[in-house]
Parts: sequence; C-alpha cells; structure tokens
Amino acid sequence: MSPLLYKLIHLLGVIMILVSLGGAILHAINGGNREYGFRKQIGMIHGIGLLLALVGGFGMMAKFGYSYGDGWFISKVVIWVVLGGMLTFAAKKPEQGKMFWWLTILLGTLAAYFGLFKPF
Repeated sequence: MSPLLYKLIHLLGVIMILVSLGGAILHAINGGNREYGFRKQIGMIHGIGLLLALVGGFGMMAKFGYSYGDGWFISKVVIWVVLGGMLTFAAKKPEQGKMFWWLTILLGTLAAYFGLFKPF
C-alpha cells in the first residue's frame, strides 16, 4: 500500500478520535447525563479511530523504515494511550471537563509535532 494511503488512514483515525472526545467532553461540561442517546456511537467512533490511527501509523513506520524505539514514536504512543483512555475519564469525572478539553488540544498538538518534526 502507498505511504500516502497509510497517512490518510492515520489522519482519518485522528479526526475520529478528536471529534468523539470533543463531543463527549462538551457533553460532560454541559452537565449531561450518562444516558444520552449517542453515547454508544461516540464510543464506537472513538475505538475505530484509535484502530485506524494505529494501523495507519504503524503502516507509515514500516513504509518509511523508522525505528519503533525512537523517542518521538514512543512519545506518540504514550499520548495516544492517554487520549484512548480520556473518553472514560470524561464520563467518570465530568467536573474535570474543561481541563480534559484543553488537555486534548495540547496532546493532539504534541502528537502532531512529534510526528512532523521527529525531534528525538
């Protein structure tokens, strides 16, 4: 498969993760209850996004010949693990919603920085 196709798959996954987190966190900030109708779909979009980001990211790593031990790569994996668990944190701690909102933006930006510039 083309490296650009892997990049597209990766970016689609990233978009799905961030959109689902944004929706869930905003719902929590607004004091929504746990029984809202789109909860299951948000969880599915989040999980599928994580899978697509993982497949696309590892595909690009293989195509471009990067090492899995590089610091920038390990940092990105840690960030995506945190973003993966953040959906649960937002549901369990709605009073922390504003902090999760800004943390999502910060972590997404850091992941993009590490992927683009590979600083270490």
